[in-house]
Amino acid sequence: MGDKEQTVYEEFSQEQLFGNLGASMLTLFNIVLLCQDWDGVARGTFERNPWMLLVFIVFLYFSTFSLLNVIVGVVCDILGARRGLAFLLLLACPGIVGMMFVQSGAAFIAMRAVIGCGLATFVCCQVWCSQQFSKNVVGAANATAAGWGNLGGGVTNALTPVVFNIFMAITNKKIDLAWRLTFLLPLIMHLGTVVVVLSGRDLPDGQFGELEQSGAKQKGDSSVVLKVGFSNINAWLMTIAYGMCFGIELTMNNIGALFFHSYFGMSITVAGVIASIWGATNLFARSIGGFISDGMNKRYGVRGRLWAYWFVQTLEGTICIILALITLDLDAPWKEGGLDSTLTPFAKVDGEWVAFEPSGEEKYLIAHCEVREEPLTDALKDLLPTDSPFRNLDKVVLMEPTGDFGNGDNCICNSGTAPAVVTLLFLFSVCVQAAEGLSFGIVPYISRPALGVVSGMVGAGGNGGAVAMLNLFFKGHPIRKDKAILNMGLTIVILTCATVMPVYLPEHGGMFFKAGGLGCYDPQIIKPPEGYRGADSVVMSDIVTQEQKPENPPKEEEVVV
Repeated sequence: MGDKEQTVYEEFSQEQLFGNLGASMLTLFNIVLLCQDWDGVARGTFERNPWMLLVFIVFLYFSTFSLLNVIVGVVCDILGARRGLAFLLLLACPGIVGMMFVQSGAAFIAMRAVIGCGLATFVCCQVWCSQQFSKNVVGAANATAAGWGNLGGGVTNALTPVVFNIFMAITNKKIDLAWRLTFLLPLIMHLGTVVVVLSGRDLPDGQFGELEQSGAKQKGDSSVVLKVGFSNINAWLMTIAYGMCFGIELTMNNIGALFFHSYFGMSITVAGVIASIWGATNLFARSIGGFISDGMNKRYGVRGRLWAYWFVQTLEGTICIILALITLDLDAPWKEGGLDSTLTPFAKVDGEWVAFEPSGEEKYLIAHCEVREEPLTDALKDLLPTDSPFRNLDKVVLMEPTGDFGNGDNCICNSGTAPAVVTLLFLFSVCVQAAEGLSFGIVPYISRPALGVVSGMVGAGGNGGAVAMLNLFFKGHPIRKDKAILNMGLTIVILTCATVMPVYLPEHGGMFFKAGGLGCYDPQIIKPPEGYRGADSVVMSDIVTQEQKPENPPKEEEVVV
């Protein structure tokens, strides 16, 4: 890594990118979102393992472009969300087992690609909740299930080190064996969840197979659900709109820790804790969005759901803009063409600025307003004066000092704006999560015959939004990060208005028109065949019992002329 803000892989380093579990996960997360120099990582991997080209293609299409979301949506419409969910959980298991035996970065990517298929369980979860719960509470049901699903990622980050330390003790600190055995926990949880899921019911009225055999439910047609889902204008509008909430969450997950470290002078550990706010708010914020959606539906119908979604997501964008404006007039560790490291770094020790000037050939220099965390190894401490206060520290955050010591008075890291920005970050996160919950209070109304496909499309919009934001505003650091966040906030406001306001459901209306207010306009371009019903449409009066089936149908009487 260089000392500039822009991260450049000057040469492919398997140790740097895949040397441990944390580095491998970070590398793959960057690849999923097509951020940083993911293409350099891909090319370096291809040169060493040509067959990995196929794995990368599968990995990108199933994760970044969320192709699997749509495929799973079709499965939900045809076979049911319950069986789709169980299948995806089982599909991830070989990847989890494979993780215990990987010996290279290429094998890690391959196993991660298999495990990544399990991410599409989100679609199954949302479809199953939409089918199991009444429409007057579907917003809260979908939001809580999805929010706690996202929260699982935070719980995993907290629980995995504990399990790892347990296996370290059991294996007498054999680290290579301990981290592999740690994957036994997700394997057991996947298999246990499969058993629980398969013990459930497809619909409140029974299982798909039973209902289809009895005649109460139609068998699904994959060609119909695909055509109906992809030809619905509202589905595409909500897909883009969802990118402005869940896509923003993924974006901030990617840039949050680095932003607070490099701009506000926080240690990497503290910056990571603050960035974890995004995961923590899933505990309640997404559910709040669902409850708001249901409350507005009770009073104003689906039109109320649309207004609430538009308001919260627009508020989200507005807070994002305000957050960026706080530091925009201050000096940032960014310069067009790259930073020039010519300044002696300082660090605050017990509230006093102390110059960091180790002896030796290597010079530790920083640029204007740059922040850098330096681990203090024993070798580095030996280069410091014997009375240096740094000798008692394990690491130090270096930056440009203020007052008589330097010219860093106008730097963001010395501005004292961090508490205000962190407060706004929390509010921003709450609005993002609430908007996610509000969006899936609307999705069940878009196209009931293609509920699974539409859910898959909208879910895929989240990944698409993250890819767009990172590549437009953050990749390669074309502008300073707070300016990029400002542009992101403006994009959220503009696209939310452009996509949510035009949503119109003929039987419910839209934000500005009552049901039937647009006359013959129908957002469903390709209509389902006459009489075709959705996967969860059950007509009990159509059931044909054994008593109703005549054993020997009467023959037609012969007519003699």
